[in-house]
Amino acid sequence: MENFVKKINESKIITDFRRDVKNPFFIIFFFIGGNFFFVFGVYFIVMNINFMNRTVATEGIVVQHRILPSTDDYGTHDYISVVEFRTSEGELITFEDGSVDVSIGKKVKVRYDPSNPSDARIYSVSNYWVLPSIFAVGSAVLFIIGLWGWFSKRKSEREIKRKWQFKT
Repeated sequence: MENFVKKINESKIITDFRRDVKNPFFIIFFFIGGNFFFVFGVYFIVMNINFMNRTVATEGIVVQHRILPSTDDYGTHDYISVVEFRTSEGELITFEDGSVDVSIGKKVKVRYDPSNPSDARIYSVSNYWVLPSIFAVGSAVLFIIGLWGWFSKRKSEREIKRKWQFKT
């Protein structure tokens, strides 16, 4: 195991990455990328929280799947679930949602806007919180790589300065 770790640390990819991450272009790229991911993550979280705050929960049932036209050369099809639910006033609403793969006849949690019941979505944790989580983790990873590059560059500059001070 120790030899494996040593080989990885001495590999060309790792040494090239350690060198390149100190490049100001890459540092800026990772900082901007991290901020970009952060902004989109916050945007998705705010949009989901706003939707959750203005909607009410109920139960619906998937009544059919609407097949979308094939978009590839293999003839595969995507489909959208058609869901029916009743509002608190008893009105029957039908809407389409392609975000979650649900079989026909299955009961699903639905969130809808009481002032506009056709603004409804299937509620699932993956549907609402996975994408913002991916953006948050991506933001953190990119930002940490940017910080690592920045600190590595500063450390290298200090070492070079220190070597020149000893030579004079």
